[in-house]
Amino acid sequence: MSDVVQVSRLSIVFPSDQGPVKAVDNISFTVREGESIGIVGESGSGKSTVAFALFDSVPDPGEITGGEVTYEGGVKLFELSEEAKRRFYWSKASMVFQAAQNTLNPILRISQQIEDIADAHKMDKRAALARATELFDTMYIDSGRVLSAYPHELSGGMKQRVSIALALLLGPRLVVLDEPTTALDVISQAAVLRILDNVRRESAISFVFITHDISVIAHVVDRVIVMYGGKIVETGPVEKIVANPSHPYTRGLIASIPPLVGDLSETRALPGQPANLLNLPKGCAFADRCELKQQRCLTEMPQIRTIGPDAEAACHVL
Repeated sequence: MSDVVQVSRLSIVFPSDQGPVKAVDNISFTVREGESIGIVGESGSGKSTVAFALFDSVPDPGEITGGEVTYEGGVKLFELSEEAKRRFYWSKASMVFQAAQNTLNPILRISQQIEDIADAHKMDKRAALARATELFDTMYIDSGRVLSAYPHELSGGMKQRVSIALALLLGPRLVVLDEPTTALDVISQAAVLRILDNVRRESAISFVFITHDISVIAHVVDRVIVMYGGKIVETGPVEKIVANPSHPYTRGLIASIPPLVGDLSETRALPGQPANLLNLPKGCAFADRCELKQQRCLTEMPQIRTIGPDAEAACHVL
């Protein structure tokens, strides 16, 4: 199984009046062909910044200070010209943004937006509309009604599915989804995720889900990357991460998820506040919130290391 994208030693800094903010600090991972991975963590962990870096579009004033992103075929993203990037985006890799329904142009019918995409990528408009109709059918969308509709005439769940269909329109090998179900009710969340999982299995597209809630995506991802304080603190198969997390931070995330039914007494919120990226400690960024911390954790940064089959963690006490 080949790698669709390789992220190597990626670092991203945001300058501020108080000093540099290390949003992403020297992280590496790969996404394999047909694989679905989830990048999870609290707000400020760096997960959404990683998503933007996969398209070399980190919001200003952020700056990629190190590392590289390499797509299959040896395409080094940061070395591409602006025109080459424009052709690459959406045809090879695409993104569904957080609250994606708000990214639709409110003054254009859906059919016009599809034709604009075709124009931008020199695709036949009729072929683009035909492909969009196929995708809409896959997503249980009435294409006859939706193509002639304006975004405000569609429900939130419908707009989300339209946005996802547009991201799939040019047949990309990788789709990044940043909190794709945040604005949806539970029923719509389940429907959207089921559709995405079916699309992936039928077409071997790779997905990267960015989310703060691992419970939402647990049944549609193969592997999980857990981020804290701009670093990867644990990775592993989703079954292992959910049932037997190793890093104390991952354990805290899992323990904080309330069950849909049954006893809530074992549900516990993570203590303390997320790491201050302006003033990260010398040691483990999670140490001041960790019940297992040792003196070494306060002074020495733990390095990511193998802890099992296809599983890694950065923790001194494991």
